[in-house]
Amino acid sequence: MQHNIPPPHQVIPVPVPVGVPRTPVVDVPIPSVISTQSHCFVCKSPVRTRIKKRAIIEVFIRRGVLIPENNRCCREHLHGEMLKEDVLTSLVIARDSSSLTGEQVSKWMKSSSFHLQRRSFSMHKKRNLFKPMMAVCPDGYIIEATGLFYGDHGNNDANILRKMMEEQDSIMSLLEEDDVLILDRGFRDAIESAESQGLACFMPELLKKNQAQFTTTEANKSRLVTMLRWVVESVNGRLKNKFKFFEDIICASYFPKLPGLLKVTVAILNAFSPPIFTQSPWHEDLIEYVASRLESTNSVQTLVEENNLHRGNASWDPAEEDEVLEFPELSLEELKSITLGPYQLRIGIQYNWQHAPSGGGYNFQLHKDMDDLLRIKLQSRFSRSRRHTVWILFNPWGHGVESIRGWYCLCKNGSRTLGCCGHVLRYLSYDRFIPIRSRRKLDSEGYLDATPNQEVPSSSQPGPSHGVSLVADVVELLEGADVNAAESSDDEEFSDED
Repeated sequence: MQHNIPPPHQVIPVPVPVGVPRTPVVDVPIPSVISTQSHCFVCKSPVRTRIKKRAIIEVFIRRGVLIPENNRCCREHLHGEMLKEDVLTSLVIARDSSSLTGEQVSKWMKSSSFHLQRRSFSMHKKRNLFKPMMAVCPDGYIIEATGLFYGDHGNNDANILRKMMEEQDSIMSLLEEDDVLILDRGFRDAIESAESQGLACFMPELLKKNQAQFTTTEANKSRLVTMLRWVVESVNGRLKNKFKFFEDIICASYFPKLPGLLKVTVAILNAFSPPIFTQSPWHEDLIEYVASRLESTNSVQTLVEENNLHRGNASWDPAEEDEVLEFPELSLEELKSITLGPYQLRIGIQYNWQHAPSGGGYNFQLHKDMDDLLRIKLQSRFSRSRRHTVWILFNPWGHGVESIRGWYCLCKNGSRTLGCCGHVLRYLSYDRFIPIRSRRKLDSEGYLDATPNQEVPSSSQPGPSHGVSLVADVVELLEGADVNAAESSDDEEFSDED
């Protein structure tokens, strides 16, 4: 008798009766909405837009409700790819359980586990799914700390600010009419609400559609705002440096306690930390300098555009580093006066590590007919496909801040006259005069040298500082800039880069 026995590696498919699922399905105790691929699961309208996986995960994380895969949804219920907040909170439960295959159960366990791990607590925006909100005085004193808020599209900065102002014991009980809010661009949708309550709001400019670069006036106004907003970032950094608990991933079991822990740490910082900012004579000189340059035009930009110096290499000779020794040598203190603070000096360190002494290097070019004009091409630190071109007008063998007569860069902020880009100025005027082996050590020391006038005196006491007239002076300049800009026919909008 002959038996047809297959070898061990061969599998003979077993026929599956009609109507019997090939894969076992189990009911899990997770509520679910209606399952439909022909109609919107929210309003039952006939649609063909499939809801995205990340939206399904958000609903599962926030509501504990499962939306079946391949469900359809009207575009009117979506904000981008996510469900609108009112839709998410009003979903109708169709079943108290969900029917899933073993593979789907495994997938959802992995997805939910991954996303719960991302529910860490960090003061850095857009990093995690929870975030707090703090209101900070110009000296670093924290007057309000609220949250935690979900870090999704419905809990953006603008919505959180509106909620803070609408609550019964809101921050509005501390603010008075004509008080000033210094905001970043994330709050732009809340400005109208804040101004309706008598508050003055300022934020960096926004680029308009198809606008590649801010005008000089727009870039200068944005720099005025960022000169003040650095305090907010410093406060966030202080909190994480003092309390490492908030810097790392936090176990989900702590979530109910986090708002209280945040308020306690904020109270400790306010009680025992000196002001982050104290006004000094240097800042008074800074206000005068800012006022003198706020409405000035960028003469180097005009020179470049009128003479087509951004096109081709016909007017330029390549130059090695030792061929531009006539470029002025400056101290870090003099550089700080040009850059209006330490931030651009720190960016300069990053560009130096990228281009010199290793990497592609800076591409120096001297103009054939103007020995006081230098052009530099370099790689962006944000994108491999983007390169910057910078022009610097200087006094050969000059000394002091006045020896740098102007600058212009093709980056978004490159036309400003308040401060300058950190691309190459630090390297040309300071770092290249230092032996290569000593640069890394001096770079770290440079952080301290760059801001000697902002160090907190030992006699400073904790608590709110009243020496904040600098803010009033800057706001007055901003209001003046707004008036002048309103009279200008070419007033446009912008966004930050280098």
